[in-house]
Amino acid sequence: MTTDTELLLRLAAQRAGFTESQLDALRRRDYATLLAERAAAPPQPDPFDDPHAGTTDAAYLGASGATVAPDQDAARSARLEADLARVSQRLAVVRTQRDAALRLLRQLADRLGCCPQCWGTDATCGTCGGRGSPGHFPTDPGLLDWLAPALAASDAARPPTDDASRARSAPTAPAAPISPT
Repeated sequence: MTTDTELLLRLAAQRAGFTESQLDALRRRDYATLLAERAAAPPQPDPFDDPHAGTTDAAYLGASGATVAPDQDAARSARLEADLARVSQRLAVVRTQRDAALRLLRQLADRLGCCPQCWGTDATCGTCGGRGSPGHFPTDPGLLDWLAPALAASDAARPPTDDASRARSAPTAPAAPISPT
């Protein structure tokens, strides 16, 4: 584990109220032990209620035994805090974009008459049981009007592939009159 990763882990663990043994369990990815110790521990006050409660970040980070000057430790903590703020902001943007995409997918599912949860791809879906592909539910009455511009553009861009489509796309001349014999 890099020094920055270790410091970030220690900072997060300190803010969450982890003991040293809980931090070791986290490092080992021994989540069962971590959860067991957390469940057995007395309740901790919420660190976000009083950001100055307990030890300071710099003092806690210094407890790792690192031979770092206090001003370097403070600078590293400030960098880590800035990184954490940037990641949090980016995560908020990604969540907003995800929510917008999910709204659009649900609207499209409603128009196409498919399951808004799984689009008919999940046999364990509680809404459709995997049968909710497009057309399973009633489609939007305006579906064809809504799709018309896209279908017209698609037809215009597609070259004719058979005689019937060529005949439909070829201009027609008036038929010659049939003369009686």
